[in-house]
Amino acid sequence: MNKYSSFMHMVLIVLVTVTLGSKAYANPLLTPLEKALQDGDLLFVNLDCGKLCDAIEDVTLRQFHTNEPSLSHVAISFYDKKMKSWFVFEAWDGVEKTPLSTFLDRTKATKETLWVKRAALKKRETKRIKKWIENRVGVAYDEAFILHNNAYYCSELITDAFQAVQKEPIFGYLPMYFGDVGNPKDKSASIWIAYFKEKNLKIPQNEPGASPLSLFLNAALETVPY
Repeated sequence: MNKYSSFMHMVLIVLVTVTLGSKAYANPLLTPLEKALQDGDLLFVNLDCGKLCDAIEDVTLRQFHTNEPSLSHVAISFYDKKMKSWFVFEAWDGVEKTPLSTFLDRTKATKETLWVKRAALKKRETKRIKKWIENRVGVAYDEAFILHNNAYYCSELITDAFQAVQKEPIFGYLPMYFGDVGNPKDKSASIWIAYFKEKNLKIPQNEPGASPLSLFLNAALETVPY
């Protein structure tokens, strides 16, 4: 084997190794999700992002008097025909278009932490929701959790999109609950108090808003198995 052949052999080994390695590390949920998803499906996730995610999950479970699921994020899925791959729109660092594989890896999603729900959307509604959110990619994340301030948190983005498109929107806004903010023993409320104090913002207790759990519990949605 000459030097050129030897070099090309090494290149081939590296390429095969990288390819196999990337497949080996792909989230096992990717393939079943790709088969199950339809445009407009909602992906609900129990994030492991620390105290703030725990606080989101705790106060919303208490608000809706249920024990499960613990949810702290929601995104909406669509298929990119040009790229031949699935992606989600989500409010993360801002409104973003994220490949499904990246979304699954970043959220560390498993069968126990990710749920898919589907609304009975008309085809034109699905297209208009996609376009509506697409036009808002790059808009800032809503750290204040206040409506109509040219920023979005995850469930606000989804709710606003559906309200903008549907004649009779399935999603509405409810009074938000950040725990018993007057009780120093309420650990989740204390986390929220510290969060808003750090940002010099007022706690929007009882102001209209949405949460991943409030959307998830909507009777108009059906569960999508995968």
